[in-house]
Amino acid sequence: MRAHPDRFAASLPCPPRTRRPAVGELDRAVRDLGLIGALVNSTLGSNGVFPRTTPGSPPLLDQFERLDVPLYLHPARRQTRCARRSNQGLSPAVAGRLATGAWGWHAEAGLHVLRMIATGCSTGIPVLRLIVGHCGEMVPFMLDRIDAMLDPARLGPAAMALKPSEYFLRNIWVTTSGLFSLPPVLCAVQVARGGPGAVQRRLPVRRQRGGPGPARHAPRWPRRTRRRSPEATLNWLLGLKA
Repeated sequence: MRAHPDRFAASLPCPPRTRRPAVGELDRAVRDLGLIGALVNSTLGSNGVFPRTTPGSPPLLDQFERLDVPLYLHPARRQTRCARRSNQGLSPAVAGRLATGAWGWHAEAGLHVLRMIATGCSTGIPVLRLIVGHCGEMVPFMLDRIDAMLDPARLGPAAMALKPSEYFLRNIWVTTSGLFSLPPVLCAVQVARGGPGAVQRRLPVRRQRGGPGPARHAPRWPRRTRRRSPEATLNWLLGLKA
């Protein structure tokens, strides 16, 4: 990475089991080692250290804002009584995959993102930048219904100042991660037309001067997709010129 800084960058795999070491390690990684952010496994349902699921701004999230680096929230397997019961009667191989990459990971991480929005993390830290993998952990697919159910006009401004989609588009960047088929990518692109939180041409490594810039609209998907070469389609997704 140091030999080729124009080609490679690195982020910190940050274990949030205790507050102070995690905050200090993030500071050291960014200031001393030149890393551009951190990946944190979701701890929803396992402990209350990070990200806190009650209103307020946990110290680690505050540190991400102070350092001006993004947080990659990666799913993790939930070790709860409900999860164990849902695996009863299944073979270990099937249970393990349902609890992780086949479904459980994404449902858990998506719920964690929504709880961070609902409990005020995005309000209390308006410039917090969150990277979410797997084309948004199923949130883009449900975002219109989530807005309808959690609309501040229905629940009152004390619940949330903005709609969940407005927080999602303002604070969240989506990466494809391990999803390699077109439908989830198309869904993420369609949802993110109203803001920067899409399958975009850049990672949110540095914020623009004066805070988050104006909303960037994702380009429309070409009508004749089948006639485009894989290279042309990739260039479109990455915002590159042919």
